[in-house]
Amino acid sequence: MNVNFCSGFGVNHSEKHKRLSTITWDEITQLVDHPQDIAKERGQWVIPSTLVTRQGKAQEEDGEYWMLWADIDDDPRPVAETAEFMNNFLDGCQFEVYTTKRATESIPKTRVLIPLDAALSPKEWKDCQAALNDELAANFVAPDICSQTLTQLALLPNKGVFYESESSRTGGYLKPLEVFSMAITAQMEVANKKPAPSTVLDFNAPVTASNDNQAYYATALDSECRAVAAAPKGTRNAALNTASFSIGQLIAGGGIPENVARDALTQAANQAGLGADEIAKTINSGFQAGRGNPRTAPASAGAQPMEISKLTEAKPALSALEQLSVYTVNGRSAEMRQQMLDDKYVLDRIAILGQWTTLYAAPNGGKTLLTLWMLIQQVKAGEIDGSKIYYVNADDHYKGQVEKLELLEPHKINVLIPNQNNFDTDKLTQLIAQLTKNKQAMGQVIILDTLKKFTDLMDKKASTAFGKLARSFVGAGGTIIALAHTNKNKDDEGKGVAGGTSDIMDDCDCAFLIEGRGPNGHNKYRAIFYNRKARGDVAQKVAFQYSKLDGCTYEQLLNSVAILGKKEAKAEDDAHKLQQAIRDDEETVLAILAALGEKELLTKEIQDYIKDETAISKVRAHNALLKWAGEDYDQGHRWTVRSGDKSKKHYTRLANPIDALVAKLVVGKS
Repeated sequence: MNVNFCSGFGVNHSEKHKRLSTITWDEITQLVDHPQDIAKERGQWVIPSTLVTRQGKAQEEDGEYWMLWADIDDDPRPVAETAEFMNNFLDGCQFEVYTTKRATESIPKTRVLIPLDAALSPKEWKDCQAALNDELAANFVAPDICSQTLTQLALLPNKGVFYESESSRTGGYLKPLEVFSMAITAQMEVANKKPAPSTVLDFNAPVTASNDNQAYYATALDSECRAVAAAPKGTRNAALNTASFSIGQLIAGGGIPENVARDALTQAANQAGLGADEIAKTINSGFQAGRGNPRTAPASAGAQPMEISKLTEAKPALSALEQLSVYTVNGRSAEMRQQMLDDKYVLDRIAILGQWTTLYAAPNGGKTLLTLWMLIQQVKAGEIDGSKIYYVNADDHYKGQVEKLELLEPHKINVLIPNQNNFDTDKLTQLIAQLTKNKQAMGQVIILDTLKKFTDLMDKKASTAFGKLARSFVGAGGTIIALAHTNKNKDDEGKGVAGGTSDIMDDCDCAFLIEGRGPNGHNKYRAIFYNRKARGDVAQKVAFQYSKLDGCTYEQLLNSVAILGKKEAKAEDDAHKLQQAIRDDEETVLAILAALGEKELLTKEIQDYIKDETAISKVRAHNALLKWAGEDYDQGHRWTVRSGDKSKKHYTRLANPIDALVAKLVVGKS
């Protein structure tokens, strides 16, 4: 296969900032055999198209696709088992199977790549990709359907704590339009299928009920139909979906015949102005979801089904392929766009409105201080409405809670504190769920300080459950900013590691690790935000500085915060490295200064002193002599050096400028 796939390095790599690269199939197979071993966020990826762009519209128009792929994260099977299934299914065609960066031996998350015999158009590729995912879901294990997106990144082999791979490289390349021809035809038939004419019912007419239970069912159907018919534009489909789910529960409980409910809801939706295809899909989806949670009338004992003259047999259950078609959202793009939030930052360049952002830092690392500072700045600038922000201060002492409340009140930022006004953290998760269900999440911002108070970060099930709750809230237009702790242990580069299981990092939209530094000689502290995950245009690195003096108030601390520009950040970095180097060599420097006293000494004389009086090695002493020699005390220099006879080095202690200033002051007073 002589094609070059679109590729790049790091999930944030786009042509907007840096030219994309390419990769061949042979180079991909080499990576399978010899995987990368770098952070997931910096690893190489591939888009199965030869058009080198991440722009969806461009791929839709001009993309040529030469590969299908599958991403199996949920309930993955062993690599050998996956390879065996693929070999049988593909009838010996070539493929690559490998575990992902976050795979473990017990959870071998897997990726499958399948090269193709010929290029597919974007439409053909999406049909074949959907057919592949359907086949896997029906006969093996359900993959992530994100792979059906034209510009979805397939992360290439990257070795983690566990890595396995299997390959088939001797057969031919897959001919997907032949292999999936029947499945694609079935998809087209379902998509083109017209709904049967519905019986016209007057759901406003009274329904005669033979008992109280029948009256309950009739009233429920009547109420839901009225709500759908009266729904304003932009909410009509959502109203129909809610009504279909509610009535679907009663259908499953045996109280309402499905055909009667379908006809009534269809008539209501027609009156609301929805299209026939949209109505059928939404009702099917709602009924299907409602069947999973059946319910009956409150006094359900002895309940009888509705005795309606038009009662007919319930329609047969939908096939898996028909259900898949029902769940598609095609035709709703205009409605969904109305629900989109404008791209705004809740925290400038850090957290985007409508996303879930997690900030990790060590305890007392500045995450709360800087989060509140950024919130206040955005409210002051008019970027966000303070009244829509809810800051939950669940990890603070009483004095701290009061101080923060006083600072946030003028900006109309809402503050919730456990054990105040009968609030506790358990209630918050319930309220988030209710906001989502009642469609009240749009534009609301919830700050969780800290996340460990709302879920068990070490429990995978608990973290996963919280992730589902948060994703639902964000999907409904809400925003979550969660503050979390890093582990005590650092990574190989000396940077912090996100605490708890990987589920929170996996599920959130954006994540930053905050590295705290300080204090320096002027009681200044630094906090650097390093991006570890992004879905949007956020910064890769942001540096802050603040001053912390003994006895200062939280307001003074907040007022001292400043963002460092690139030059300032580099200067601070250099100063930090210098101070760290001075600290590292402190023992050796003090020993050399003790040797020098007020005399001028040769290199050998200093080395003899170090050897006789300390346990410092000769090499370490030699390196320090060279490193800290110079004329600038502020740059760490502690002695001067000159060349004498036969190029011998003579060292003299460098005076501290502060000593000279003090001496002048003393003389002046005398």
